[in-house]
Amino acid sequence: VFPIIERDLALVVDERVPAQELIQVVLQEGKGLIQGVRIFDVYRGPQVPEGKKSLAIAYQIGREDRTLQEAEVQLLQDKIVAELKKKLQVGIR
Repeated sequence: VFPIIERDLALVVDERVPAQELIQVVLQEGKGLIQGVRIFDVYRGPQVPEGKKSLAIAYQIGREDRTLQEAEVQLLQDKIVAELKKKLQVGIR
């Protein structure tokens, strides 16, 4: 059994964007490597602009045939963030 790596992202997104859309982008971009995704916090308050919300997501990355290297994990995270920005206009919090 090879280790699973968990990463978190705090994203600022338009209030109207459903959390499920964020999850779908993460799963699509990490196809084959993402083992699970969950929203663990939703925040609306003074640090978040009007009409926006902050969603914190956790996702697990792993392979069944080998241990992932840190550079591979970071490359995947960069790809996920780029697609979230492109498709849903998210910001990183």
